[in-house]
Amino acid sequence: MADIFTGRYQAGRNERIDYVFWTRDSKSVSFLLGEPEGLSLVVADVKEKAPVRMVLSGVPIYYDWNRTGDRLVVHTNNNVNQSRSEHVTLMSISPTSQEALRTMSRGRLPFKTPCWSPDGKHLAYIANNNAESYLMVAESDGSSPKSIASLPIGESSFVWSPDSQHIAYSSAVIGADAVVHGIRVVDISDAESKRISGEDVAAYFYSPDGKYLALIAVPPDRPFYQWELIDLKTDKMRKLDMFLSTQEESVSYHYFDQLALSHTIWAPDSSEFVYAGVRLLHEPDASGGPTPEPQLWIEPVDGRPPRSGPPGTLAFYSPAS
Repeated sequence: MADIFTGRYQAGRNERIDYVFWTRDSKSVSFLLGEPEGLSLVVADVKEKAPVRMVLSGVPIYYDWNRTGDRLVVHTNNNVNQSRSEHVTLMSISPTSQEALRTMSRGRLPFKTPCWSPDGKHLAYIANNNAESYLMVAESDGSSPKSIASLPIGESSFVWSPDSQHIAYSSAVIGADAVVHGIRVVDISDAESKRISGEDVAAYFYSPDGKYLALIAVPPDRPFYQWELIDLKTDKMRKLDMFLSTQEESVSYHYFDQLALSHTIWAPDSSEFVYAGVRLLHEPDASGGPTPEPQLWIEPVDGRPPRSGPPGTLAFYSPAS
């Protein structure tokens, strides 16, 4: 299946690389390989002529690496013909072996990505018990799990705050458009939560300093998105740009919780964020008309006007070093 050319993977005619994620230690790169029968998680050392390694196959596959690159937490369905074989599993990964250490949840799991907290001390995931879903936090090795939020029926998403003390979470109606209904933030120490937005939202992103949450509101019966910025200290919200999204950006919003682990829209100093699309100065009228070419936009958080960049359909910052 794989040809190796000086450390590079050459996908076959019926394969595609869907997602790329560096390990935290930067010694290996992982990627999802799309094949006719499903997905495979592949890992390759960053060395000249290093072989690639298939870790597992399934649909879906969502995953995170720990800080040392020797543990992997995976949410997958290993048998695509058994709708209830989903599981969240903690694995150990070494250059010569791999092992499933702990299965933390099984059954219908209406969420995407389990993940470690930024400080590496805790692991968050969603578990289902008697048709009820719960946001769970465990120790970094998956031990001592506790429920910190009961979730409504639907598919849920969550992201850790940069200080590892809070989790922003939300839920969407299964089968509906990729829109979550409101956002809550829960303190992992005492399970106290508060609602910070009641709007329909496509995605949301913590700033690296933890002061802001940028969210993409979905105005009802409107053909555009609206950027909004919440000051998490004061809970005040500011409306920013209206925009038409590109297809690539829209896909990334659907998987924003997985991408939050590997990609960022935020500048490292939290002064601004970037997106791609067509910025709107006013609501488009019903007559439509030609749409301008999408381009990159850099949005400052201090109230200055956004800056335009080159044409583009998808935008991220490079991570802080």
